This record gives sequence, C-alpha cells and structure tokens, in this order.
Amino acid sequence: MKLIVNLSALQPPLTGIGHYTKEMLKRVINDGRVSDIQGFLYARWLNKAQIEELLADNNDSVVNSKLKAVVKKAVSLLPYNRKLIYSYMRALHKNRFEELGEYVYWEPNYMPLFVTPKTVVSVYDLSHIRYPEFHPKERVKALENGIKKAVNKGATIVTISEFSREEIADRYKIDAKNVKIAPPGTSSAFCAKSTNEIANAKKRYGIEGKYILSVCTVEPRKNLIKVCEAYASLDDDMKKTYKLVLVGKSGWLSDELEKILKPLEQNGQAIRCGYVRDDELPALYSGASVFVYMSLYEGYGMPVAEAIRCGAPTLASSLEPMMSVGGNKAIYANSADSSDIKRKLELLLTGNIVQNSDKIPQIFGWDECADMLMDAFLDIDGR
Repeated sequence: MKLIVNLSALQPPLTGIGHYTKEMLKRVINDGRVSDIQGFLYARWLNKAQIEELLADNNDSVVNSKLKAVVKKAVSLLPYNRKLIYSYMRALHKNRFEELGEYVYWEPNYMPLFVTPKTVVSVYDLSHIRYPEFHPKERVKALENGIKKAVNKGATIVTISEFSREEIADRYKIDAKNVKIAPPGTSSAFCAKSTNEIANAKKRYGIEGKYILSVCTVEPRKNLIKVCEAYASLDDDMKKTYKLVLVGKSGWLSDELEKILKPLEQNGQAIRCGYVRDDELPALYSGASVFVYMSLYEGYGMPVAEAIRCGAPTLASSLEPMMSVGGNKAIYANSADSSDIKRKLELLLTGNIVQNSDKIPQIFGWDECADMLMDAFLDIDGR
C-alpha cells in the first residue's frame, strides 16, 4: 500500500489532532505493509525520509518558520480564510494528486483537499454541530462542508469512539458499520511516577501539598466554570488542604471563568500552570489526590485515560464517551451540576466512594490504535 498524508497538523505546538497524527504516523511509516509514503506540508511535498525527520521528537527543522508565520497570520486575519487557503492548496497540488492516483490519501483533519474512492478522512467529533457557539462561524461552515463532501463522494470516515461513530452515522445518514474506529492511544510514559518525580514536577510549577488536578484547554466546552464552582463551595478546611491545579493552555470565552477563578488564585487556593509538556504531565497526574474532568462534550476524552493510567483517582462527566473510556476505573458526576461535582469530590477526597460502573475501560496503546487505522487504509486500498 502507498500513502499520501496531509502533514499540516504536525506544525508545532501540537494540538490534540497533531499529537494523534504524529503518533499514528510514527507507527504507520514503519509498517512493512506501507511501500511508500509522501506528504504535503502546505506548499511543500515531503518524502519518507523528510517525514521521518518531521516526526522526530522535539524537531522543528523541516517546518519553515517564515512560512508558519505567514500561514498563521493569514488564517487569523483573512475573511473566509480556510476557503481561500484550501482553494489555493487544491490548485497547487492537483497535478501531484493525479500522478499519485494509486495512493491512499489520509486526511487527518476533517476537510480533504480531494475526494476519491481511496480517500480516508478522520472526523474526531461533531463539536462544531453540537456546540457551534464555541467555534468561529466560518470554521463551522468549513468543517460541515468538508465532511459532507467526503461523505457524499464516498470517502471512508474514521473516528475515535463508538459514541462519535453513532453521532456521525446519524448526522450524515450513513451506516454506522461504514464508519471505522481508530481511537487515540496513551503512551507507556503515562504510568504511576516515583515520589521524587512527583516532587520535582510540583516544585517546577509551584505546587505545595495536596492538590486536585484538571487538565484541559481553557474553553467553555471543558466546563471549568462548574469545576471551579464545585471547588469554591468546599469547606474552608478542605480548600486549605487541597489546592486546585489547572493545566492547559488558554483558549477563549473565559470571562465568566475569570470571575470565579481569580479570587481562588488570590487566596492561594488555585494555581494555573498553563501549558505543560507531555513528558511532565504523568508526574502531575500521579501526584493528584483527585483528577477531575467535567467536559460537556468529547470525541474520546484523552485526559481521563491518561489520569487512570497514572493511577489518579478520577472524577469524570457522566456522559459518553467519558464513561466508556473510564469504565470502572473512574467515578462520574453530572457535569451541569456543581453540587453533584462537589459531593463526588468530597467522597473521593475522604475515601468514601464506591465505583458506580462495571464497564471495562476503553484505554489503548498507540500500537494497537495504529493497527486499527492501518486496517482502514488496507481495506480501502484493497477495494
């Protein structure tokens, strides 16, 4: 099998889609069933050796920094920027795609440049449909048009959970059996860390004593307002014992959150760490007295899987797919009810909780997930 892939998601700093693309490609590129792989990074085409260099950890050498700056500025400033950029990319790469007509084309980011019977498109969730208010209007339209084009022209859709598969099938009126699943994996680095590793991570981020941890981008869908409301309503002794530690880069629409969070910071009860590198996260998970994740909507819920792998007592939203990911290794609260979140936090912190699920957690390693993605590639290539 021969493969084309859009490499734009690998532009650092990596998003969740970028991490998924990178980890999958690191395994696909070394799979003996792949005889050749080529990729495009905006205007450039990369061969296998160049893609391997791009995939190397902490390596930014292949991505031209000036090009990054120009593209990022264009994306942020131009009206209808995605439409313009995709039109330009289609014109630029049309001949090359025709030359590589026997290749399977994997688009890791919702919107394929071209759709042929050998196109595989990753659609992680439908947040742009379920929560359009959390996305720019232009992005909602672009994502919807891209997915519809892929479905209508017969592309194979790959998603990351049974929950997302059912949503996609229902939304676009296709048989759920025709939507493949290749979930994200957790690396072996996400495991319980030593006392020294935990102490070093805490020192680096100014964390003293015990703490409740949340890991997510600061955006409305992650529901940090309810987490902060629940924490703020704990009794004073409990807040004195357990600080609230928030990990994740700043997002958008956070004014209401600031009203709740700033007083907690001023009182020394909350700490914002901002972005934390992947190699530092396992120690923070491992040291947490409780990990809490009250997201309103996810395609999978990776932080739940990571926290469980690191041994953190985990409180997650009582919504799918978080309940399937966590299974009987987590407990669950109504994400819309801060009083329920508070009650479950208290039970976890005092050790009085009883597991409320008998499901086996849906947590995978990256090798297993890459095999699922390869199955989708091979299936379409065989047709």
